[in-house]
Amino acid sequence: MTEPIRSESTSLLQDGRLHTIPIGRREAGSTVRPKLKFSINQITTYRWSFEEDVRNYESAAIDAIGVWRSKLDNFEDYDDIDILQDSDLAVSSISWAGGFTGTNGYSYKEAVADAFDSLYVASQLNADCLVVASGPRSGHTVNHSRRLFIDALKELADAAAVLEVDLCIQPMRPRFAQNWTFINTLDQAMEIIDAVDHRSVKLAFDVYQLWQEENLLGRLPGLIPDIGLVQLSDWREPTRSDTDRCMIGDGCIPLDMILDCLADHDYSGYCELQIWSDELWQSDYNQLIELGQDRFEQLCDRSAVLVD
Repeated sequence: MTEPIRSESTSLLQDGRLHTIPIGRREAGSTVRPKLKFSINQITTYRWSFEEDVRNYESAAIDAIGVWRSKLDNFEDYDDIDILQDSDLAVSSISWAGGFTGTNGYSYKEAVADAFDSLYVASQLNADCLVVASGPRSGHTVNHSRRLFIDALKELADAAAVLEVDLCIQPMRPRFAQNWTFINTLDQAMEIIDAVDHRSVKLAFDVYQLWQEENLLGRLPGLIPDIGLVQLSDWREPTRSDTDRCMIGDGCIPLDMILDCLADHDYSGYCELQIWSDELWQSDYNQLIELGQDRFEQLCDRSAVLVD
């Protein structure tokens, strides 16, 4: 499982076709790039408790944790928050808030109030961002759904700025988005970000959801100022279910090229391993953590080229 990941070139979907592109494209006179920051989202170690995640991530010398809200105790209890605050782990994100279109039995006002609560907890944990999903259309027109989402983000954005927590919109391809969001493409997400026009509203760039967007590498440098979080997993072909992501380096996503572009254009946020996998959820989590960290370093090393 630790053999070389791929050859000195790889492919990416651009203009509707797969293109083979060499990796390691550094200009003469360039210097060593800042190292990309690595984190693990708690969904990756699905069967562990919140405390097990914190203790084991810290023991493995992982720098940061992506908090999954369903693993947190009731917000008024604070036991898990204390455990995390007493650790050496930074918090790359909290997932998730949203459902502003009236999903899961919550009204718009209830969803906004819940997002405010989540922002407060995120601030207590010094989290970089709160990941936000709009909710599905829920019978609304597209325009009305967009208005609800934009209005919610505008209500939340000033508080997010004061608390120093970014709101990161997560688009998902339609196959995976039925119960989560009507934002399915990069263009749709950026339209929302542009409409809200607030420095605290950014993009959660889930590579699994967005890697097949056309001309992704051409667009990515211009998107980096708007990216608050990068989420990493890999694509199995054929994909067997909605929870069939695989370990980075084991699938067909050209992650080395994407990480290369992020590093070249000074992305300063976290790259968060977030693997939804029925198969890997049954594996040895300590080995899974170690392999994820090793693969991330391998992918970064493959993309980094120093030219004198």
